[in-house]
Amino acid sequence: SGYSLILMLLNSHGLNSAIKRTKCLEYIRRKNVDIALIQETHLKHSDVYRIQNRYFKCVSHSLATDKTKGVLILFDRKLCVQVEASDNDDAGCFVFVTMVINRSKMCVVTLLSLI
Repeated sequence: SGYSLILMLLNSHGLNSAIKRTKCLEYIRRKNVDIALIQETHLKHSDVYRIQNRYFKCVSHSLATDKTKGVLILFDRKLCVQVEASDNDDAGCFVFVTMVINRSKMCVVTLLSLI
């Protein structure tokens, strides 16, 4: 039997609005996404918890200090995963998670280019 994993990369153009956060989470849930890599969150460190709900949790994030940039990785809470490592930068541009899913080791990375 095969195993599928659905990943989505999404540029949110800012998630400071409660309505936009809700719509973003609803959208990735409708698409049956297991792991969402979200860029341009524009969140403050104190607001990261707001992007989580009963379906998704933030596993790792990198945020800028001035509500610009920002990247994060969300996991479906039902995903059977063992996180082995994660890291980020301090500029809101880079985050990764190394994990084991279904006996397969993998790494997901999201990198925001500032060109």
